[in-house]
Formats: sequence, structure tokens, C-alpha cells
Amino acid sequence: MEKPEKINEIKARIDANDVISFDVFDTLITRRVLHPEDVFLLVERKLREEGTVLDFSEKRKSAEQRVLSRNNGSYTTLEQIYQEMVNDTGLGSEEMEKVKNHEIECEKAIVSRREDIYEVYRYAKQNKEVILTSDMYFSADVINNLLKKCGYDGDDRIYVSSEEGLSKDNVDLWERIKERHGNKKILHIGDHHYCDRIVPQKAGVETYAVNNPYDMFAKSSLYHLLGRYDDRSLSHSLVLGKLVNEILFNHCLDNEFEKDRLSGLWLGAVFKKFISWLADHTAGKILLFVTRENLILKPIYDEYCSILGIHPASSVDFYVSRQSITPTSIRNRDDYINVFSDYYEGTIGDFVRTHFNYRISDEKTSLTRISLPIMKNKAISLLKGFEEDILQNTLAERELYADYVSLIHERLGDDPLAVVDIGYRGTTQYYLSLGVDEMVEGYYLFLNPSTFPEKIGCCVETVARTSDERHPLYDNMLFLEAAMQVKQGTTLSIRKENGAFVPICAPDNRIDDRVIRMQESFLDYVKEEALFEKESGFRYDYDLLFAEDIFASLIEAKLLPEEMLQSLQIEDRYSGNNIWRFDSDRMLWISDSAKSAFVYNKPGRKINLKSRIKNAVKNHCPDFLYEYLRIFWIRYLK
Repeated sequence: MEKPEKINEIKARIDANDVISFDVFDTLITRRVLHPEDVFLLVERKLREEGTVLDFSEKRKSAEQRVLSRNNGSYTTLEQIYQEMVNDTGLGSEEMEKVKNHEIECEKAIVSRREDIYEVYRYAKQNKEVILTSDMYFSADVINNLLKKCGYDGDDRIYVSSEEGLSKDNVDLWERIKERHGNKKILHIGDHHYCDRIVPQKAGVETYAVNNPYDMFAKSSLYHLLGRYDDRSLSHSLVLGKLVNEILFNHCLDNEFEKDRLSGLWLGAVFKKFISWLADHTAGKILLFVTRENLILKPIYDEYCSILGIHPASSVDFYVSRQSITPTSIRNRDDYINVFSDYYEGTIGDFVRTHFNYRISDEKTSLTRISLPIMKNKAISLLKGFEEDILQNTLAERELYADYVSLIHERLGDDPLAVVDIGYRGTTQYYLSLGVDEMVEGYYLFLNPSTFPEKIGCCVETVARTSDERHPLYDNMLFLEAAMQVKQGTTLSIRKENGAFVPICAPDNRIDDRVIRMQESFLDYVKEEALFEKESGFRYDYDLLFAEDIFASLIEAKLLPEEMLQSLQIEDRYSGNNIWRFDSDRMLWISDSAKSAFVYNKPGRKINLKSRIKNAVKNHCPDFLYEYLRIFWIRYLK
């Protein structure tokens, strides 16, 4: 593959010089916080976790400025800064030494290399003398250890202001470097316009300017969407720092980035929020991870708890779907008749299969098309000859699930059962509670204002209600549904086999391999964050809306890989829309019979009229109209 023009250019400049000097921070390595001083917030949080309440961030910055001023603005050392803090805080020297070590440990936890500059560094090391030049309060030994952690050799000669007594904005430092290297031709590579370019040129040092990640972010369209979170909040800084410094703008010589890591963060930040919340809220429960949540979220939950040493709630892979559980709630003819009040368009055979888990033997009847609830009486009449069998079938399904739940309690105890689901009205929890005569609880990412389980007194907990504020993810739920498609076919029923319950599933779905890789990237992202939390010594949290804005902003700014977007599709035969696919050029989801635009109600803007109408309907419409209005919305308004 042909190298990008800038990489070829910088290599040619290296070839033309004898000594190659690299700036360190924001050139060779970067931090996974948005601003360098945000590491002080990390230290402060770590100290609080250990019981030391100290306004560390402000005192640390203030102490550095005072030392710098006494040194005529030329340099500072970490030892001088912490001695100043001893005088300022009243903490003893021994205790302050521990705090200083915490700072170094936190720096080590958040540094990573800039990949394209690492390639340039390796090229220079082949046949050139390489030195490093840095304005920093750390010693050369500390900097070398940070570099080693990032894969650099860690043994290069370092000219650091804390040891040289001069900073890079002083031409005398560059004259000293030239003299020590026998006035050989030197090329310096760095990101600061004045210190890494203007000043060394005055000393006759050639320079090559590179952009640092934050500046690239600040000049991008993404900053207009996410800049409101550039607010010195530690949690926001950690997530945006990862997005900006490690992923999107890590490279400065080409436009490359790690696509899998971007895909992972795109929805991984949402999943990390949900999984962390589950870990904190479900002690003493038996978690029921249903089909896709079992295949996608349960591995993430288990890995997150394992890495952080959190004792997880008991959990099981629970074989259930709306199709398999709905029949269990039908106890008599009245319940049976009420099902025909649901919205439905299609053949009566498909209706009976999806709502009663029953197959009609008469082909002519099965292929008759109906529209419910308009044709309710006709449908009931057409099924009159099958009614008794259908009711017997629902009784058998109910007894199977009752035995299934009894076996779970027998194995795991009498703690409450709790469904884990993305959302949105608690249908599975509701039908399961009715079917097995147990008040099953539910834990959700999103819930609508009115849910089925709450109407019968079941407990529900949720990260967010869909009506409480903007929710860009919920407004564009087709993305999440498409990203959570699984190969395993819908659970049609269950059967008991050798003392255990196994699912009877529809044929496997065809899932694009790119979707599977995307799902793996969600797990990788949450694992990375759990490992970071373990290394840094604390868990960080943020509002779901922050993660949703990242999700929507990456779509709005058209930064997601096209091949990833092309892989997203979802089957929606229940609503009569067949297959939805996303058209990234037109920013539309398109099916055979409908279109659905990507909608982003951005921060600070009024929610548009359509969204206000949707929220009003969700808050106030009767249950029997909900599904009908939902389909009407998708087909004719959205």
C-alpha cells in the first residue's frame, strides 16, 4: 500500500538530517484525557477513594505556577512542585511523596502512543541518532518509563527542561543541543507552534510541525457537536480523551484510525453505562438475560464484573422471546379474545404463530390476510375451529415456563427474578410475570413512561425514561436494534430434555460478519474501560445522555466507517416493513414500505415538533392504541 504523502515527506526530511529530535507529549505519546491537566482530576479522585479529601487539582496547578515563576519561567521539577504543596497543604513530606507517586502512576495509566509518529520514530531509529526534547517537570527516567509502557525503546537521550534548567522556548537550549551533537544537522519534530518550530529555527534547527489531537478535534465538525462536554469533567474527559487522542485524531500524518475501536466506542459507551449501572443495582437478584441480551450483554456484564472483582448477581441464559412467552399469559377465552385487539397486518397464520405459538393446519385459512384490530371479529370467526387447540397449547406453554422458573429457583435460590432488557415497555417481564404467577422484576436501559409490568405491580428499574429529556439513541433506535442482531433464531418455545430446558428456535438469522465484529468491539471497549478502572483505582460514571450524544454525533459528522453502516439492517416483519437498511448518503433508514430519517435533536436546541408529538403520545395514549399509533408514526410521520 502506498504511504500517505506526509509520511513520505517526513521520512525524506529524516533522510536529509543527522540527528532527529522528537517532542514527547502530544507528539510521541498522548494521554487518554482531553487536556493534560485533567490527570490532576484523576489523582484527586484516586485520593478521595483512599479517604484523602484534598482540592488537589487546583493546588497542584497553583504550586506549579509559583515554582515556574520563581524559576523565571524556565522550568519546574516534580520535587519542587511537591515541596511547594507541602507548604501549601500542611500534609507531611512522607504523605506528599505518596501523592507524587500517585501522579506518576496515573500518568502511566493514561498514556498511549501516536501510531503514525511511532512508525516515523522507528524509521529514524534505523540509521539516525534519535534524541527527545521536552518541556516537562518529570525527570528523564520517569519519561523513559512512560515511553517504554507505550512500546518505545525508553533509552534515548532526553533533553528535559526539569534537568537542563531551560525550556524549549529559550533558544539557549537549542544552541546547547547543537553544541553537544557536534553541530550536526538536526531535525526536530513536535506539535507546539512556538516552542517546537519558531524557537529551534532561530538556532538553525530544522523543524517539522505535527498537529496534536486536541487541536485537530477543536477544528473538526465533531467539536461543534460534542464541544459542550469539553467542560473539565473527569468522566467526560476520560471518554472524549479516548475518542479524540487514542482513536479519531491519534494519527496526524494520515487520515487513518482504528475502525474497530471507533465502532466499539460508538455504542460501547452506552453499554458501559448500562453494565456498570447493572453491577451497582442488581445485588440479590437472579438476572434473566434473554436471547440477544444473553448473547451480547451477558458476556460484557460477566467480563466487567470479573475484571473489577465485583461479585455479580446470579444470572442465567433465559430462553424466551415475545413469541414464546405471550401464550403463557392466556388463561381463558377472554384473554384469548383480547389478543385480537393488538395492531397487526399480515396473514392469519403468521398472527397465530407469533401470538399463540400455534400453527394452523388449514393452508387456505392460514394464508388469509387480516388487519387488526379492524377485522377482529372476522379473525376470531376464522379461527373458531382451532380455538380449543390454541387454548390447550397456551396451557402447555404456561406449564413449561412455570417448571423452567421453578428449576432456576431450585438451582439459584429464592432471590427475585429480574429480566435484563434494552427496553421499552417491559413486554417480556409482563407476560412472564402473568404466566408463572411471580412478580418478576425488570432492569432496562430505556423505558417508556407507561409500562405493562408497572400496571400489575411489578418492580422496574431503568437507566432512563424515554420522555424525561432528549434521547438521541431512542430517537434512532433502529441503529441499536440493527447492531444487536444475533445469529440465533427467535426462541419459538422451550422443551425439557434430560432434566434441563433447551430452546426450540427458528432457523438462524443471516448476520453480516461485520456486525459480529462490531459486537465483539463493544465487548473489547468495555473490557478496556474495566481494565483502566482497575489500574487507576476507581470507577467513573457519566450520564446516559452523554453517551447518546457521542453515538449521534459520530453519525451526524459522518465519521463512522461506511462499510460498518452498510452492514446495518434489521428485519421488521412484525410491523409490516420487512427489511430496514440505512442509506448513509441520504441519512435515511429505508424499507419496502417506509422511510425513517436519522434525527438528532442537538444539545441546546428545541426539540422539534415531531419529537414533541411523539413524546406526548407516549405519555398519554391508551395501551390499546399504542401499537397502532407506533406503526402509523413509522409509516407516515417519522
